[in-house]
Amino acid sequence: MYRLLYVCQFKELENQAREQIAHATAELRDARVERDKAIKDLHMAQLESQSWKQEAAATKAVVSCIRVLDHLFVNVLLILTVYHLFYS
Repeated sequence: MYRLLYVCQFKELENQAREQIAHATAELRDARVERDKAIKDLHMAQLESQSWKQEAAATKAVVSCIRVLDHLFVNVLLILTVYHLFYS
C-alpha cells in the first residue's frame, strides 16, 4: 500500500515537472520570438539612422554648393557693376 502511495506521489511529481518544463519551454519560445523581433527592429532603426545620416550629408553638400554659387554671383555682380561704372 505504501508502495502504491509512493508511485502515485512520484507520478504526481513527474506530471508537475512536465507541466513546469512545458511552461518554461513556452516562455523560452516567446522570449526568443521577442528577442528576434527586437533584433529585427534594431536593424531597421539602424538602417533608417544610416539613411538619415546620408541625407544630412547630402543636404550639407547642397548647402555648401549654394553658398559657393552665392559668393560667385555676388562677385559677378560686383565685377559687372565696376565694369559698368568705368566703361559706360
